[in-house]
Amino acid sequence: MIPNGPGDAIQASAQPCYIASGDPPVADACTAAQHTQPDFDGTQSLYNSGFLADGEQFKVKLSANIKPGTYSFFCTLHRAGMTGKITVAAADAKADTPDEVVARGQGELKSLVATLKPAYEDLTKGLFKPFISESKPGSVLAGSGVKDAAATIAAFGPDPVEAKVGDTITWTVVGPHTITFGANEALRTVIAKAPDGGVHLNPASFAPVGGAGQPPPPPAPSTTAGAAAADTTPAAAPTTAAGPPPPPIVIDGGSFDGAGLHSSGFILSTPDQLFSYKVKFIKAGSYPYICLIHPNMKGTVNVA
Repeated sequence: MIPNGPGDAIQASAQPCYIASGDPPVADACTAAQHTQPDFDGTQSLYNSGFLADGEQFKVKLSANIKPGTYSFFCTLHRAGMTGKITVAAADAKADTPDEVVARGQGELKSLVATLKPAYEDLTKGLFKPFISESKPGSVLAGSGVKDAAATIAAFGPDPVEAKVGDTITWTVVGPHTITFGANEALRTVIAKAPDGGVHLNPASFAPVGGAGQPPPPPAPSTTAGAAAADTTPAAAPTTAAGPPPPPIVIDGGSFDGAGLHSSGFILSTPDQLFSYKVKFIKAGSYPYICLIHPNMKGTVNVA
């Protein structure tokens, strides 16, 4: 749905699209006729809801002609990190009831929360083991997670954080986040649907303001066949085979006096190579901040 690096949403992915056979369009949206949802028979080459905002639903009716089997699906926004399967049973075989599906989902959610709870408790202390195993004044985590878990933690910690005029606060970023002070409602809409049905990114939400943003990834090494295409995914750095993990790459966000907008812009940071973002606070006050990507991810810096 969203290309690696700068660019708008890919409309064939971001808008509803149903194609009986062949490849979807690369540059354009599907035609209006291809937005009409048929019953899913398992043979369509593309059967896509398009972007779903919070609270929206997508219902799929299985065709009477669908063959028993397992049908995989995924989210084109979160890609391989968000996948699922529907198993269609024969007409005379047992199938899950809706209540059984809900119960199993609630059980999986409870188990996932239990898996993430220790990492969340560490986050409240500013810890992300083994990368950050000691709490330090002025250090905050922006996000956290557990290896191989099917979800991440969208929270700042510790929160609130206390500082004095002239102090520097440093956020270590885990995942895709922004650290944004003074945001208005327009910036909080990162992905929006236009009146014509198009889905578009808000470039202002991803741009740094008041300081540097995340640097571009280094070019890929050349090969005997010529220079390889650069990896446009941020944080493209190798994981060390032995020894301690590499320190975060520090992004200097400059200074903040509490006035107007100040934002890290979009930062994608993974354990392969973490990034941190630092800001020097030069005026006393209480400054709330948010992640523009995750609306409920909020924090406060109190400067005395």
